[in-house]
Amino acid sequence: MFSRKKKVKQKARVLTPEEELQEEKLRRINRWSWRIAGWILFLAIAVSVYFLGKTTLDLILEKTVYTNQMFTLRTVDVRVFGGVSKERVLEFIDVKTGEDNLMALDLNQIKSRLESVSVLERVSVERIIPDTLKVQVYARVPVFRCYVWEANPLNLYDGEWVVRYLDDSGYVMIADNLFYEVHAPERLLLPTLTGVADKNVLIPNRYCTDQQVNRALKFLRLYKESTFFGFDDLTEVNISELGFIIARTAQHVEAVFDVSSLELGLARWEAIYAYAAPLEQKIRMINLSVSNNVPVVWDADAAQKSESRSTPGQSVRGGAGR
Repeated sequence: MFSRKKKVKQKARVLTPEEELQEEKLRRINRWSWRIAGWILFLAIAVSVYFLGKTTLDLILEKTVYTNQMFTLRTVDVRVFGGVSKERVLEFIDVKTGEDNLMALDLNQIKSRLESVSVLERVSVERIIPDTLKVQVYARVPVFRCYVWEANPLNLYDGEWVVRYLDDSGYVMIADNLFYEVHAPERLLLPTLTGVADKNVLIPNRYCTDQQVNRALKFLRLYKESTFFGFDDLTEVNISELGFIIARTAQHVEAVFDVSSLELGLARWEAIYAYAAPLEQKIRMINLSVSNNVPVVWDADAAQKSESRSTPGQSVRGGAGR
């Protein structure tokens, strides 16, 4: 009989705790090495595909879109709101019909250029495929004119008065007259805002945050809602005295208001005006900043004419208003 040799089994080597920690550390390093290598390979493939795809896409767009005669710009549809010049807007956006490709135009750049013009409040630019560029611009409406002194930086004793405009929201404009088609700002019958202590209060192309200026804007809004609007226009609003507003009108009326009670002051003015109108009395000056017994100075010429037409025994009340 054949004798079978028995295989001697090798005994497993027992690792010490230090060796087990070393083995685990090596296995962990190997796993992370494979992961990092995999991510690097993935990123390399992704970047290659991106640039290859982008180049291919650019070539496709160049051949099929950007040089395609079908997308040649044929019409620039400019719509203006607020009295600005359509021709001036066309010149400013600087696109060429019959030459430029509609799809190749940078709409964000065109919009940014228009938004840099301080008289334009809102701008919309869009493509109308295949050959039309649509532009809509909304002009700011100035409500105040203000003159500020600009000193010469080389000679502080020299300078000039420059005009600024404010819209109803307090946005400060340098009006480009070329943009206005019919009503250039200097031709508008705007009240003048005076008493601005510092020219830095009215910084162009920014919203004015000065408290007195914003009170003047509030007063103007309230005045336009009153019965005076349309009968006697404001010519000046003075804010030189803190806490007070001095308004002057086209009929040479001067009215003093407390900024904390503008609504009450206008209501009193309306009541006194309603009282004086049937008597043909004209207010020359009125102090509406007091709490009661409003002082009123009447126009002397109007009072004399009224007295000459009154019958004997009748007299016209004057002096102070209510």
